[in-house]
Amino acid sequence: MFNWKKKNFLRRHYRRGYNFYRRQNFASSSRQSSSRRSVRNNRLNKRINFSKIIIFIFLLVFIYIVYYFFYSPNFKITDIEIRGRENISEYALRNIIEEQFDKSRFLIFNQSNILMFNKRLARKNIKNSYVLDKLVIEKEYPHKLYIEIEEKVSTVVWVSQRDSIEHYYYLDLNGVVLGEIPISEIERLYAKEKINIKEGEDLIKISKDEQIEEKEEEQQTILPLIYDQSNSEVKIKEPVLESGVINFIIDLYQEFPEDFSEINIKNFATLKPNTTQIHLITEGGYEIYFESAKDLEFQLHNLKIVLEDKIQDTSKIQYIDLRFNDRVYYK
Repeated sequence: MFNWKKKNFLRRHYRRGYNFYRRQNFASSSRQSSSRRSVRNNRLNKRINFSKIIIFIFLLVFIYIVYYFFYSPNFKITDIEIRGRENISEYALRNIIEEQFDKSRFLIFNQSNILMFNKRLARKNIKNSYVLDKLVIEKEYPHKLYIEIEEKVSTVVWVSQRDSIEHYYYLDLNGVVLGEIPISEIERLYAKEKINIKEGEDLIKISKDEQIEEKEEEQQTILPLIYDQSNSEVKIKEPVLESGVINFIIDLYQEFPEDFSEINIKNFATLKPNTTQIHLITEGGYEIYFESAKDLEFQLHNLKIVLEDKIQDTSKIQYIDLRFNDRVYYK
């Protein structure tokens, strides 16, 4: 007879033993797995910490390199050498360059740093202000800019008022505006020496021929001034007078002192740009009107006749008009 009670007893004990065995194996396996994970985590943490150290060192090195090359004084432009300048003011050229120093490049770098200085932009800025035959900008590391220019030949100076302030411009032989002249440069070019005679000193008299010779030498070095009475807007690289008018003024400026040594030229004037009518302003205050489209020698001949035969006292006249061939008008 099969004993069911005994069978159930054995079954229960078997299950208990089996479950106990499973629990023991699972606990042992869990401890081993946890130990392996801990080792892996420690290794991973060490790698992460080492990577952080490497990244931190790299950032420090990178920041130092950026500072050394782009922000420290080691590559700051401290010297600007300009060669080939004749009429253009050195101060004006330096000012164009130094204004660019304050402008950033790539949003964060200052252009006073020679590595970040934009030569192309500098050439553009200078050419916007002056007409040149040659312009070279080179960097001489670590602190120097070298600028070489070759100016177009300037023949006269154009004067126009803006906001009650006189502005001066160089013109070439074609009447094209080459660039604006700083007031300081005008004062230097057209400065007149004042002679102070101290008490007890002898006054040295200069002969008339010597005075004429000095006047001719002075006029060869000083460019004639032409005042635009309309005060029209002036644009660089655009003409304000025709080449024929420019040549007429130059010839008049050179020949007039030879024929009329007693009359001093103060300046010239035009009623507006691109006109052929030229006014010669004398230091006596009266004006002489010329027509540049007509023969200069003929107009000077008429002027001489009028001054000798008709006008005895030039201090009483306002103008002499020579524009109408054989007829001369004066007031």
